[in-house]
Amino acid sequence: MITAPKTASITDISLLMKEHQVTYLVIVEAAESGPGVVSSLPQPVGLVTNQTLLQYRSARLGSQVARAEALMQAPLCQLHAEASLWEAHQLMSQQQAQYGVVLNDALELLGLVSQTDLLRLLDPTVLVDLVESLQQQTTDLASQLSCTQTQLNHEQAAHHQTQLTLEQAQAQFKAKIKERTAEISQINESLKKDLRKRQRVEKALRQTLETLQNTQAQLIQQERMAGLGQLVAGIAHEINNPVNFIHGNLTPASQYVHDLLGLIAQFQQQYPNPTPIIQAEMDAIELDFLTEDFPKLLDSMQVGTERIREIVKSLRNFSRLDEAEFKQVDVHEGIDSTLMILHSRLKERAGHPGIRVVKAYGELPKVDCFASQLNQVFLNLLSNAIDAVENHDQQRSLEAIQAEPGTIRITTEVTDQNWVCIRIADNGPGIPENIRAQVFDPFFTTKPVGQGTGLGLSISYQIVQDKHSGSLSCRSVPAQGAEFTIEIPVEQTAHQLACGE
Repeated sequence: MITAPKTASITDISLLMKEHQVTYLVIVEAAESGPGVVSSLPQPVGLVTNQTLLQYRSARLGSQVARAEALMQAPLCQLHAEASLWEAHQLMSQQQAQYGVVLNDALELLGLVSQTDLLRLLDPTVLVDLVESLQQQTTDLASQLSCTQTQLNHEQAAHHQTQLTLEQAQAQFKAKIKERTAEISQINESLKKDLRKRQRVEKALRQTLETLQNTQAQLIQQERMAGLGQLVAGIAHEINNPVNFIHGNLTPASQYVHDLLGLIAQFQQQYPNPTPIIQAEMDAIELDFLTEDFPKLLDSMQVGTERIREIVKSLRNFSRLDEAEFKQVDVHEGIDSTLMILHSRLKERAGHPGIRVVKAYGELPKVDCFASQLNQVFLNLLSNAIDAVENHDQQRSLEAIQAEPGTIRITTEVTDQNWVCIRIADNGPGIPENIRAQVFDPFFTTKPVGQGTGLGLSISYQIVQDKHSGSLSCRSVPAQGAEFTIEIPVEQTAHQLACGE
């Protein structure tokens, strides 16, 4: 058998057929090489006949350029050499091939078979036997199919029964799930109700605890302030009586001393030459110095008693035990009394430089307030300012303190809404932002254990807000100090008084 590759031209094919004097030629292509390839022999892919070649030439389609794959008849059916004619016919019919190539076990081309040749060569007797065989096979297949159908019907019935059983079980399962879900929902709803009830109880308990803590703090602070007020009032009273006695007798004592010194001056004029004994006594007591210094001594005693009386007045004003609890008061007077109480902490002493107090008082009317409680607010705020400045000074050098001494500035003014505004600012280290929101919480303190209870600012906040319907706020910049602002109305309404009480 003559073969030619797919890439051969029409001219090459024509010469090859003429050379070998054949009427057809098998077109092959190189087999793929590599792992898993059974054979590397060329594989038949088409057929070129002499008639096809003549038709192609008569059409003048450029036979010099066209290649074999352009006019080959395909596909080709590959037939084994030992296959029967009927098997070959069936295989070619399945592949819809007009021609088949016969191959041996080595896949070598042995020859060419056409579908027409196969039909002409098949024996009618063989065909009859084949038909009978096919009929028998059909009968057997029909019987098997019937048995299979019967079995399938049984299986389908069993499957249907199983389906019904599964559906019933599924329905029962769904009903149980629904029932169980309803029970779980009821239990869940009950738990939610219990949880909400418990949360309400816990919230009420927390509020009650906070109220009790605040009340306890107020009671403790009020008791302390009441004790302090009574102590201050008692001390002021005890000091006031002897000081008033001394102060009241200083004026006639000064007159008596003036008269006695005048009499001594008259004696010296009348008797310019005293006896040796009197002269010796005058030299011993330094009469000239005594005459000059004694009036000054009485004047300094007068100033001292005046100072003591002012202190006593400040103490009495701070405690205000002898006045009505609610009245119109001068706010400046309360601030000055508080500063008098804290004077020992403001003045310079060993190891502690003095703290300057700058007053920027505005024109304030008398304010309706609980005077002793408002003084307590001033005391708490000023004490905290002093603590802040002292702690800040302890971390600075003497040169830094002298360049920028510790200062507390007190500013008062009346706002447009007829409210009084009091600002108390210091140049201490300031309050960090992360704790600024907690400074008014009960029992919150940044001071070491034993130096602070955490009640001062909390009680001050309640006094200003609850008792006076005002506000107490804090503004601070780290390393630049802190400023507390008190705002209260000048006049308290009846409703505000009722709320304060």
